[in-house]
Amino acid sequence: MIPAETIRTAYSADLTATAERLGVQLRTGRANERVGRCPLCGGDDQLRINVKAKVWLCRGCNKGGDVVGLVRHVHRAPFAEAVAFLANEESIHG
Repeated sequence: MIPAETIRTAYSADLTATAERLGVQLRTGRANERVGRCPLCGGDDQLRINVKAKVWLCRGCNKGGDVVGLVRHVHRAPFAEAVAFLANEESIHG
């Protein structure tokens, strides 16, 4: 079982910083938006992050979600591994 504090830490991770940690090079899009290439589908401007709402969407993969979902998407990782990665307890190799 994952400790509640670890889960809280994971969900409080900055989405933009996490995307960059995952190798996504972001640039400013529209207001409150950052855009970049999705590491999975490779489409330019496909990955969009709404900084204000703290959500992401890849139009190419047709997937989106929160910060934990982004780690799960990019690394195809289970929930527990994504949470550990965001809480800086483990690194995901993939």
